Amino acid sequence: MSEKTLDDQDDILALLTQRAEKQGDLPIFNASLNKVRRISSDPESHAMELAQTIMKDANLSVKLLRIANSPYYNRGLGKISSIARSVVLLGFDTIKNLCLTLKLLDSFQDDHAAVGMQQMVARAYLTAGFVRDISLKCRVKEIEEAYICGLCHNLGDIAVAYFLPEKFNEIVALQRSGKIPWSQAQEKVLGTSTAKLGQHLATTWNFPTRVVGNMRPYDPELEGAVRNRDQLTHAMVSLSSAAVGSLYTPYAEDGKPLRALFQALSEATGIRVDALESSLNDSFQMSCELAKEYGLNQRVLQPSVAETGDPFRDKFAREFAFVASAQLKPGAPPAATPEAASSKRAGDQGTTTLVTSAADPKDKTLNTVLGTEKVQPRPSAGADTTAQSSAPTGVAPPKSAPVTKGDPMMQLSIIQEITTLVTESAPLNKLFVKILEGIHRGVGFERTALTLISPDRSNYIGRLALGENTEPLKLQLSGVMRERVDIFARVMLEGTDLFIEDTSEGSWTDAIKKNFVQESGASSFIIAGIRAGHKPIGMFYADNAATNYPITPDMRRGFLQFVAQARLAIQVRG
Repeated sequence: MSEKTLDDQDDILALLTQRAEKQGDLPIFNASLNKVRRISSDPESHAMELAQTIMKDANLSVKLLRIANSPYYNRGLGKISSIARSVVLLGFDTIKNLCLTLKLLDSFQDDHAAVGMQQMVARAYLTAGFVRDISLKCRVKEIEEAYICGLCHNLGDIAVAYFLPEKFNEIVALQRSGKIPWSQAQEKVLGTSTAKLGQHLATTWNFPTRVVGNMRPYDPELEGAVRNRDQLTHAMVSLSSAAVGSLYTPYAEDGKPLRALFQALSEATGIRVDALESSLNDSFQMSCELAKEYGLNQRVLQPSVAETGDPFRDKFAREFAFVASAQLKPGAPPAATPEAASSKRAGDQGTTTLVTSAADPKDKTLNTVLGTEKVQPRPSAGADTTAQSSAPTGVAPPKSAPVTKGDPMMQLSIIQEITTLVTESAPLNKLFVKILEGIHRGVGFERTALTLISPDRSNYIGRLALGENTEPLKLQLSGVMRERVDIFARVMLEGTDLFIEDTSEGSWTDAIKKNFVQESGASSFIIAGIRAGHKPIGMFYADNAATNYPITPDMRRGFLQFVAQARLAIQVRG
């Protein structure tokens, strides 16, 4: 059947499918990427299998290594020169999402300038980052899955613009000239919505069911109150996409003002509007920092600064245009840095984050949003370190002159030792001791401990610890496995990671063991569960209770990297 016949019959779905087939094997949907998705989602897969699949795509391998060595992902660990090492350090889910993002940008950003293809791709890229940041503040466990949902939410718009540019331009023209809502313009031209067309294509391309489901628009008035995680993800993804889209796309989706979108997003997530504004600012700054590594033309990150009659939207557009343009001009003042974004984020309420595994393929990783502080130079041999050593107990170092924590070279050395132990099939106890050493001496945590679950899974016991005053800590890291009332038991059973920034915050007081804060002296801590397949083993713990030094993003990243080594060792042993 000819394309013209299909068009005459208004069979848009068949026409779109035929055009897609004519384009051949687009990078985002090729067999290599599908295999990456499959392997990274398989709990029985291992790092080398994923690395070997990626290495078959030379272009993808080169770009992936470039991102792995970017300042955002690589903090003082030396040059990452192999795909296998990047998989271990960044985690399965992070690598999968990096591959998907790279392929999306490769597939579409240079085509069909007449339909604003680059702006639509930029919108997908920025939406994903915004969704990830909001997910952190909502304590969403499936952060990386939410990222993919954000990246692919407007795949229908992108696909129609790419494969059917004449239809897409007709929709835009009708919406502008007829002053009808975007959704009605789609129905009039296509007989359906771009979201439904995108869902159909994504299904045929074997995208995950939750990703496909979250491509549909979200209407707060019709959906009602958020009652479960699926509804939360749907609200975050759709409203975030609409908010970012108001800055970039040449059409207004049903004309909702940006402030109204933020208010709806606030009601769905429970996050204050001002905190959401901070998230959008932070994620945009991060996206600008990484755009070059992704191969994205940074000019497309500059939103339209034309006055639209929406002052809230126009304010963001002007600010973002300045940030983006500053990165393009040689000698211009640098845009706000990831360090500044991290500092601002730490001041927001609701930043305590439930995160998940960096190495277990079944869990989700937070590595893509950690490590946002640069490692400071180590003092020279004759440097005066009095200020660091004389800080009184219980007083955090002044923020204006932060004390450097950890030793990047020590981290790298211990990681190499752990790799040797794994290769030589050394006893797990010996490996765990070395991991505790890496967290304590390499990352710089003042205390670290290992808790193990009893064989009958009824109790857990603090087994090993490094640092000062560890005996009371080990006692507090022992107890009965009661998942509903004990956050330690829950983390171990689920194999997740948890960072509690402030143990006095009301939402945590009932979940943390009674007397734990008083007896351990910890005002904040980070923990990570470890499992063998579906069997929980225990958890790693770390804090800075001696001085109350804040647990920085760099320290969280280092902690998760060593936990990833433990999880990988357990996985390799089967």
